[in-house]
Amino acid sequence: MELSSVVQTPFSGNILRDIRMQRGESVAGVSRATGLSVRTIYNFERGRGRARPQTLYLLHDHYEVITSHKLTKFSIVLRQVRKRALETQEQLALATGIPLSCITHYENGRRHPNPNTAYKLFQHYPASMEWLEDAYRSSVIRGPNVIFPTPYARTLRTIRGQIDKTQKQLADDAGLYERTIVNAERGVRISLDSHQKIVHCLFTFSDVLDKAYQDSYG
Repeated sequence: MELSSVVQTPFSGNILRDIRMQRGESVAGVSRATGLSVRTIYNFERGRGRARPQTLYLLHDHYEVITSHKLTKFSIVLRQVRKRALETQEQLALATGIPLSCITHYENGRRHPNPNTAYKLFQHYPASMEWLEDAYRSSVIRGPNVIFPTPYARTLRTIRGQIDKTQKQLADDAGLYERTIVNAERGVRISLDSHQKIVHCLFTFSDVLDKAYQDSYG
C-alpha cells in the first residue's frame, strides 16, 4: 500500500480505540508494538490533530485494517468481526448467500448493503449484532428511523399475502390496531400479547410464527 493513499477518516481514531479496547490492549502496548509514542497514539485516538501517513500505516499494519478515505465505520467493523470469527470473505459469502464481490465492496467501502442484506450479516454474527448495527446506522443510514426486516416481519408479511388480507383486515380480526400490524411487518418489536393475538387469528401458521418471533426477539 502506498503511504500517500492512507488518510484520516472521521471515524479512524474512534474506531481504532474501540478495536484496541476490544483486544484488551493498552496504549503503551500498542506503542511498544508499533514504535509510535504513547502521546501520538493518545492524540490520534482522540482526534487531536492530523496523523501523518506513516503513523496511519503503522496502525493499519498493527490492527490489520485499512484506514482509507473510502472506509466507513461499518466497513472497518465488518472486517474486524469477520476476522475475529476466523472466517474468510469466501466463507462469509457462502454462509450468508451474499455474493463474494459484494462482501469485498462492503469491507473496502466501495458499496454498502441495503437493510435486508445488512440484517443477514447481523444474524450471521449474533454476538456482534449490536456493534454491527450501530456501525451501519452511523455510517450508512445516519439515523435511527430505518427498521431492519426481521424473520418475524418477513414471515408475517408472507402469510398475510397468502391469505389475501390487508393489514387493517388482519388487525381487525386479531383485535389489534392497524399500526401494530404495520410495525410488526416493518421489523418493530411487538409485545408477546400482540403476537399471541396474531397467532390465535392465524392458528394454521402458529408454529411458523412462534419460531419467527423467537428467532427475531428471543
